[in-house]
Amino acid sequence: MAGDEEIRFCHECGTDLVERERLRLISIFLLVTLLMVAGILGYGVERWRRSSLELEAENAELAAEIHRLNTDMEKLNLRVEGLQAESSELRFQLAQATAELEKHRLKRPTINELRAFLEMDYTNEHRYDVESYICVHYARDLKANAAQRGYNLCFITVNYKVGLFGEERGHALNGAYLSDGSFVYIEPQRDKIHETLMDALRDLEDNPNIEIIHFVAIW
Repeated sequence: MAGDEEIRFCHECGTDLVERERLRLISIFLLVTLLMVAGILGYGVERWRRSSLELEAENAELAAEIHRLNTDMEKLNLRVEGLQAESSELRFQLAQATAELEKHRLKRPTINELRAFLEMDYTNEHRYDVESYICVHYARDLKANAAQRGYNLCFITVNYKVGLFGEERGHALNGAYLSDGSFVYIEPQRDKIHETLMDALRDLEDNPNIEIIHFVAIW
């Protein structure tokens, strides 16, 4: 029957009602889809914008840190330059002081230099005086005169026993390391050079019975 059939076309304009409904549903679907896509895109754009702002902030912090580090580096470079200048000045002063010290450094004489010095020195010509000029004065003056000539002599005091009864006595003389590393003893009253302290004492006392108690060398 006509009343029971589905109405497909509009009686007034003849439009296909089923197709029209399909188009309406499709339009709604497309609109919803577009809205979803727009929402997704908007969310993505917002995230990108926030990420971009965060990156800009991080870049600004990094730029500030780099600027600070560059400033510190410049200060350190200036400090290094200053220290290098100070170091150069100190090295120059040290070289000058070393050169000046070398001029006054006492050296070890050769045996010939020592003999020549003793020959020209007049310490041994002093008159021995038990009250005012004894062995310690000879040794003192010879050491001082040697230093003025650039030679390093030491002052030696020795206590010893002599003779059969062991009489204790004391004496002062000089000593020196020679340039070859050997050590000699010098009797300043006679300008004699001895290889051992015992030889020096035996020559002084003219007595073989000598026992050294102790001695001290002062440079």
